[in-house]
Amino acid sequence: MERVFRAIFLKDDRLRPVIRCVVYVVLTIVCAELLAAIGGLTALAAGVKPSDLEGDSSYPALLISEACLCAAAVGVAIAARRLLDRRSVASLGLSFQGRWPRLLLTGILIGAGMQAGIFAADAALGYSRVTAFAPASVDALELLKYVPVLAAVAVAEEMLTRGYLFQNLWEEWGAPAAVVISAAIFAAGHLDNPNSHEQLVLTVSGLLAYGVWAALSVMWTRSLWLVVGVHFAWNLFEGSVFGFPVSGVMFGTPAIAQTAAGPAWFTGGSFGPEAGASSLAALAVGFCTLYWLHRAGAFADSPDTREAYAREPVAAGVRQMKR
Repeated sequence: MERVFRAIFLKDDRLRPVIRCVVYVVLTIVCAELLAAIGGLTALAAGVKPSDLEGDSSYPALLISEACLCAAAVGVAIAARRLLDRRSVASLGLSFQGRWPRLLLTGILIGAGMQAGIFAADAALGYSRVTAFAPASVDALELLKYVPVLAAVAVAEEMLTRGYLFQNLWEEWGAPAAVVISAAIFAAGHLDNPNSHEQLVLTVSGLLAYGVWAALSVMWTRSLWLVVGVHFAWNLFEGSVFGFPVSGVMFGTPAIAQTAAGPAWFTGGSFGPEAGASSLAALAVGFCTLYWLHRAGAFADSPDTREAYAREPVAAGVRQMKR
């Protein structure tokens, strides 16, 4: 009986990685809800109107929600990595070792570049038309407001999917399965967003493509910093700069107001580029850029904080090549 129990629940005298994933998700949700409740009460005590905390589109509610989710995702991941996994926290990918600012900046440039490509493609094909530019003062205010929100979104979602879950799925079933499953989890997490089912096949395809792209970036850079930068810049330029819906959600007043007239299968319609062919094309270009940087050795000096399960397949591949 004990042998059966150990086979089901344990691996290497630790709780099985897939079970740790379930525990992590549950604890993160519980902690995020508790923190959000505390944050809401604190905001009310500070004089924020109750009406300003109602609805997902309310800026105070959005800021509190995303900040609390970020704190929960990172805090629970650190605790679980030490206590449940009994592995290094640095292997989650947000280590402050080495040239992490360079990885973050590279990701920001790639994310901004992909969104700029989508905007340029829509304009060149006549699928969108710029109708107005916001005043510089409005631009600055909107960026100051939404930079912390979108930074929290990027860190929370990347730590959840490409951080803790990806690492444990990798340990449980290997890298290929971890890439696919983490991408599927990421896609499923966005299917409750507004307008996500209008073009369900394209929506799922775009989200899965990003999930695979992001997981490969973690494998090649041995870090979460690049993909955090991509995620942050993608959302910031998509919504706050170019005025696209961000996975079905609009964030404030964009720097560029535009009207879309192109086919929804290309532009993504009311869900935004993630549900359109334009996003798939941008991700393909972004993938080629990332792969070229990887092959050129741009990430070779990134600190290697991987655990043994992540190093072994690479070492085996090197030995095989030498033969």
